[in-house]
Amino acid sequence: MDSMKKRTALYGTIGVIFKELDRYSHLKRYGWDGNCNESVPVDIVGHSWFFRREWLSYFTREEPQVYTKISNGEDVHFSFMLQKYANIPTYVPPHPHNDMTLWGSQPKTAWAWGGDGNSETGAHYPIDKMFTEYLSRGFSIFIERQHATSFSDFNIFRDNIRKRKPFAIIRPADGEFHVLNNYTLTNCDNWTFTSGGKLSTDLKDAIELASRTSCYIGIPCECDNKSMAEWYYKTFKLNPLYTTFANIFVNANWKQFIEMLEGDRISFTFIGPRNNPSSFLIENFIPIPEYLVNDWDSKGEEYMNYIHNIVTKTTNKIFLFSGGPIAKILIARAWAAHPHNIYLDVGSSLDLFLKGGTNRYYTSGEQKHCQFSANLITL
Repeated sequence: MDSMKKRTALYGTIGVIFKELDRYSHLKRYGWDGNCNESVPVDIVGHSWFFRREWLSYFTREEPQVYTKISNGEDVHFSFMLQKYANIPTYVPPHPHNDMTLWGSQPKTAWAWGGDGNSETGAHYPIDKMFTEYLSRGFSIFIERQHATSFSDFNIFRDNIRKRKPFAIIRPADGEFHVLNNYTLTNCDNWTFTSGGKLSTDLKDAIELASRTSCYIGIPCECDNKSMAEWYYKTFKLNPLYTTFANIFVNANWKQFIEMLEGDRISFTFIGPRNNPSSFLIENFIPIPEYLVNDWDSKGEEYMNYIHNIVTKTTNKIFLFSGGPIAKILIARAWAAHPHNIYLDVGSSLDLFLKGGTNRYYTSGEQKHCQFSANLITL
């Protein structure tokens, strides 16, 4: 119950991180067979499940690939259905080595009785075949994230946008890094954060909230700034499945992003600094005061409440935010309160069109795409 209050997730007493993509093999196990002092994100859990009762409806969204009866794969199926239809992750709650009263099983008897050859697991349908079938249907596992690219992630998000599947992305990068570390900063858009301001605490709280609620968090990749990438990943204990790239809508993806908005006639509400005439299908424009960062201590809470009242009155809508560190706070709060829309932190990507010009270099030519590595996405 304590873990669920801190992070909404499917919990279980044995968690598995898979090792390979073509067979059911474990890289790591957490729980009573792998102690952990805090909740740990995993691919699937089993042995004992803990979840909200209404989530049972997700289990039957698609027919489980277990054929005549559930002999194996019910754990994979449940984690997949929650991942696919509700953005609900899978975790193992704490199993500290020095407190067995919190363990989900007693290892001595668990191994003796569960591994004596009389269990049903694998007896009716090959477990490796079951596992690869779920991967072919779109089940995402951690080891894939170690080699994810900004191209592959963009394709996933573009598909979600076209299908109007609710999700949210924030993209903290170097400017936010300075604010989070309480450094005075005047950025290239001429807003100024002064050390000691409330914005630093609010931004930190927002990223932690985003991490707890399966909002995608785009961080600098290693080719941009290795130490900053590691700082974000480790400081906020990010879930690999919901970690993406800070440049997801810019650099090599920028032209595709603009072409999608224009070519597919994607309608959206734009929350940003100015709105010049453009070819985008903008349903509504909500201005962010140009120097709200400077005045955040006195005006931030009022503006957050204003946006909250707007987004919570709609469903199945798309909101694009352009507002530096403010956008991260607004999106994190909107997603946590009302996860029934799409909320995208698009940063400067529309400046050329909506502000009549841009100081960002990525609009002038082909730019790099990025890839994670196992050095960053540690399992």
